[in-house]
Amino acid sequence: MNWRNLLARALVLAAIAAFSGLGLVGPAAAQTEQEGGGEELPWSSRCTSASRDAPATCQIEQRAVITETGQLLLLVTIAVPGDSRQPILNIRTPLQLFLPAGVNIDIDERNAQKLNYQTCDQQGCYARMDISNALLDAMIKGGKLNIIIENLNRQKLTVPMSLTGFTEVYGRVR
Repeated sequence: MNWRNLLARALVLAAIAAFSGLGLVGPAAAQTEQEGGGEELPWSSRCTSASRDAPATCQIEQRAVITETGQLLLLVTIAVPGDSRQPILNIRTPLQLFLPAGVNIDIDERNAQKLNYQTCDQQGCYARMDISNALLDAMIKGGKLNIIIENLNRQKLTVPMSLTGFTEVYGRVR
């Protein structure tokens, strides 16, 4: 990779960091409406099954996008497999990050945990972990899930994800 490509990617990450500080990064509008209110929730859900008799595998997700461009920054997914019903947290981040730092999360600046990256492809890098009962309880009671990633210059970027409606939407797929 030449220095121009490296500089361009550093500028993109710097812009993302600046946008998040100015409120220009936010959740994408989800297709889920709050019951009775008509207000869209940041979390959406869906379930699929291999057949009518197979247990459904469900997931909920929230996307953080750069408001000005609509570009996806983060994708947070909680999968609930039909066989185990043990929730799994999956986070897709952009490329060009400092991978050894992993993805750090906290709920309302408490319950900090680190997820290690599992793999990367052309769409981004992926980290995952089984969700403990304690973390799930914190998410149900919390207001904000913070996702902390580091760029190649070791600068941290915190992307807040709203937990508004999390309990309702997660309750549908449990």
